[in-house]
Formats: sequence, C-alpha cells, structure tokens
Amino acid sequence: MTAPVTCGQALAHLQTQPLELPAAVAAHVRACPACAEAQVAWLAQEETDVGLTPAGYFDHLPGRILAKLPPPPQRAPRFQLWAAAAALVLVTGLGGFSLGRRPLAIPVQAALPAATLTGADPFPEVPFQETGDELAQLLALQPDEALAALARLDAPSVGR
Repeated sequence: MTAPVTCGQALAHLQTQPLELPAAVAAHVRACPACAEAQVAWLAQEETDVGLTPAGYFDHLPGRILAKLPPPPQRAPRFQLWAAAAALVLVTGLGGFSLGRRPLAIPVQAALPAATLTGADPFPEVPFQETGDELAQLLALQPDEALAALARLDAPSVGR
C-alpha cells in the first residue's frame, strides 16, 4: 500500500523542521492519524533546543512528590520511654524500701518501778563459773550452799 502524496509531503516536512510546519501540512497532520502519530514519534526521537518542560520542572520534582505523600507517623522518642520507665522503677523501689523500713507500731519500753530496782538486786549472783559443767559444779558445792543456790534459782525473778 502506498502513501498518498500529501502524507509524503508531510513526512518530508516533519523530517526537516518538525516544529515549524506550513499551514497546509499542519492541517493535514491534524486530520491524518498516521501523520499525527509519525509527528509524535519523530518529535520523541528528535533532540531539539526548545524546552518542552518549564524551567526548573525537574529540579523541584522531588519536593513536589514528597509534598503529596502523607507525613510519617509520629513516634515517641525511645529515650523518653526509657526515662519514664526508669523513673517509675526508681519511685516504686524507693517507696517500697522506705515503707518497709518504717516501724509499724511505736515501740513500747518496759519500765520497772524505782522501788523495785533499789530493793532487790535485779541480777542475783549465780554461784556457777563460766567454764565447766553446771551439774559438776553443783555437786562440788557444800550441801547448804547447794540448797541455797537451788532456792535462788526456784525463786520468781523480777523480769518474768
């Protein structure tokens, strides 16, 4: 199949000056789908000095794309979470420690009346020595001394 004469003339003009077409050729290119496709293909291959994009289009492209994206989700900094956890552990530990050391009741001190202290010796002398067997020491005493020592041991003490 051969191309019409007008298509051949349009292709010749497209190859020489694709952006400056005569009015008759431009009207034919608008009406003929094959020539319009040829013009687009030729312009895609052609390196021209005429800028097809506005100045600075590609310089600002990343910023425009990032402006259209949603912002990243806000996360709490990990340092603040660790600091809050450490403060909670510190307060809980120190609070429990101080509550454990605090006395639950007021200590009551026993006081003996002054007459009791002056009248009787609060610590009666025990005839036993620090070393040795107590039974052997008791048997070594004279019979009257042994009976006196047993009587003092049986007597009710002041602290009981």
